[in-house]
Amino acid sequence: MKSLRSVAIDIGKQFLESKTGLSLDSIGEELSKFGIEKMEHIEKLRDDYGKLINETSGEEGRVVIFIDDLDRLNPDTAVALLETIKLFMDVKNCVFVLAIDYDVVVRGIRAKYGADMDDVKCRSFFDKIIQLPFRMPIEKYQIKNMLENGSLKRQFEGYTDVLGSLIENTLGPNPRTFKRIINSYELLRIVEQKGDDPYEATLLLISLIFQMHAYDSYVLFLESACDDVKSFQEFRNDKDKTEYINPIFEALDSVIDKSKKGEQVIFDFQDKMNTSAITSVVTIQSNRNTPTKVTSIYVLGSKEEVHNATEATMLTVEKILKKYPNSINDIINKLSGSITIDESRNTSKFRNKREIKVDGYPATIYLGLSSGFGDKVKLVKNILGIVGIEENEVEWYNDESKLMNTGK
Repeated sequence: MKSLRSVAIDIGKQFLESKTGLSLDSIGEELSKFGIEKMEHIEKLRDDYGKLINETSGEEGRVVIFIDDLDRLNPDTAVALLETIKLFMDVKNCVFVLAIDYDVVVRGIRAKYGADMDDVKCRSFFDKIIQLPFRMPIEKYQIKNMLENGSLKRQFEGYTDVLGSLIENTLGPNPRTFKRIINSYELLRIVEQKGDDPYEATLLLISLIFQMHAYDSYVLFLESACDDVKSFQEFRNDKDKTEYINPIFEALDSVIDKSKKGEQVIFDFQDKMNTSAITSVVTIQSNRNTPTKVTSIYVLGSKEEVHNATEATMLTVEKILKKYPNSINDIINKLSGSITIDESRNTSKFRNKREIKVDGYPATIYLGLSSGFGDKVKLVKNILGIVGIEENEVEWYNDESKLMNTGK
């Protein structure tokens, strides 16, 4: 067998040399030389590295090297990097602290060495590199405790328990996620230029949690303009839309109880939803920004020419309030997100507002008109429903085309 092997090698060499003009012996020598030089480079690098660590640490000190986010690499790349780092791990006075997800290591091992690597073999690979594993106990993080620290406790005073439970039931207890949502909240508070009102701050943070936890439902809620009790409850009861967001509504229920503001919470929350949309990474398509031309209106038996939907809303509401002055207080109480007597109100809807004065009513009425066409129609419908006006008593037109019948 030895003779046959020797003959076969000689024949192979001759065949290769005759076909390529290359000497197998010379190729082997060069490859061997290259391999030796490569190993010599690695050994020199390791020796130089050891000397540098020794000079830096001294006799009693340590050099600690932290490597974070290894699990963000491709799994096979993460394993290759661990194998490289292993060459330097036994250098005296040097400690490596690696932050990595064990499951990523397992996927990398199987990608590199084959899917037949069972759990025992994967664990063995991991244990040869990691001498002291430490698992971060994220399940013990208490979001409520984080909210009770420093300025957050003051900003959300009285509502930290509500927010803590909501975050843990939706986004989870991860501190990085918590920090991210607080950063978004701080940005929006700057945009709003509001004071430290815990009630408003809490509603804003709930709207951001809603956005981060269930974005599709968040968009549906925003587009639905649920700024009255009836539409709010209809949305809440639609299980196809709210399967994952019950914790949001439960948090709002708690805010209603704690604030003693009743239905006002619903209107204020819708306003905070409009504010939180600033942080949305996806453009929200909504009828709020759909321009619809209105040329004339028919209100309670009289017809008026108008130039746009804002003017149509203004005149429609003014005529109804003047016709039914005894219903004004009821309308303001139930639709305070859009109608108020508070001149200082500066929510998104009231940044474009109109004044209405009714003979015999002691205060000026302010109508918020910054929303889109769909919201204006909805506002009129809500007013008609409160007053009890019959269908077909209010109609809007674009030239000869009836835009809608806004009866109750």
